[in-house]
Amino acid sequence: MTGYVQRYPFSPKAVWWKRFTEEDQVTGNANEVMKLERNNYLRMFAFDCTRETDQQDGIHQPITGLFVESSYLTVKTQNFAYLDNAPKQDDIVFFDNRYWMIAEATMTTSYEPRAKKTLHLALKAIKR
Repeated sequence: MTGYVQRYPFSPKAVWWKRFTEEDQVTGNANEVMKLERNNYLRMFAFDCTRETDQQDGIHQPITGLFVESSYLTVKTQNFAYLDNAPKQDDIVFFDNRYWMIAEATMTTSYEPRAKKTLHLALKAIKR
């Protein structure tokens, strides 16, 4: 899958940025590489997805006295059902005009009557 293929006309479109560390070689267009916290992210392609849960905003305290705002959201997609290379933890997704870090990626399979794979992405907002 090299480009964006819209399968569902009313599904929101997201863009996947794959994470590469300094040890990995990054190949691609120089305009489509971004750096964030010593990690390189290469823009892969856009895909269809739908919201699985509502956005949850809140304040948590990772260490005593440090209050941090956070937003969480879960989306699901069938675009990666038959691909070996799919979004995984610590990749970035641009969705709903914001950048999100993938906190967890899980694949589920349902049989209707043949196997149908769905990728669930738990996202955490990146504050800029």
